[in-house]
Amino acid sequence: MDKRNTDDNREPFAQIDKLVHEPARLMIMSYLYVTDSVDAVFLIKQTGLTWGNLSAHLRRLESAGYVEITKEFIGKKPHTMISLAEGGKSAFEAYRANMTQVLKATPAVQPKKAKKPKGQAIPKLKGYKGLGKPSLSFDLA
Repeated sequence: MDKRNTDDNREPFAQIDKLVHEPARLMIMSYLYVTDSVDAVFLIKQTGLTWGNLSAHLRRLESAGYVEITKEFIGKKPHTMISLAEGGKSAFEAYRANMTQVLKATPAVQPKKAKKPKGQAIPKLKGYKGLGKPSLSFDLA
């Protein structure tokens, strides 16, 4: 096997941004990528995450510079708005491009059809006549 070719095929896998690749954070980043900003309640409803889980994922994304979180009060209620930072936008675009390369590097494998061995016949059972006609009867009394 050509080592250089193998290394070339592994390269896209090695470059996967694990922070973005985690399923919950990937969902969050996907929603933020197509919107200007969203509130936390929207993300909770769309992702199915609890407030605690969403908060933990947002903290990780914020510490990486991927999202910006703005907290304010509307009346007496707290309101949290989340938007994708420039670093998050470029990280998400790089992730998409990288995953495209990963998929291109993954060979499409077709399942092999089972072949009947040559020279062997399918054995026949002596005296086997099948199941016959099924008979159904219902007692409606």
